[in-house]
Amino acid sequence: MTTITTDLAQTIAKARTSVLFPLPSDEFGQLIRDEQLTGMELTNQHLVGFSGGIPIIRNGSVIGAIGISGASAEHDKLIAQYAVTDR
Repeated sequence: MTTITTDLAQTIAKARTSVLFPLPSDEFGQLIRDEQLTGMELTNQHLVGFSGGIPIIRNGSVIGAIGISGASAEHDKLIAQYAVTDR
């Protein structure tokens, strides 16, 4: 049960990160590492800097986000990207 709870919390945090900072959650992570802002992520358990969060942007506005957890980082990101792609 702990794994499911952890995955759900990570999924929500990935989506939240992508809504608050309109970029993929892994790009947020790279930004805080590049700018040495690691305290931002460490002091806020509701933000994450790893793959799987993607903002949903329509007509230049953020209308939501998706977070995917449970697979590898690469697969989480691919699934999230696929989910928000117009078809």
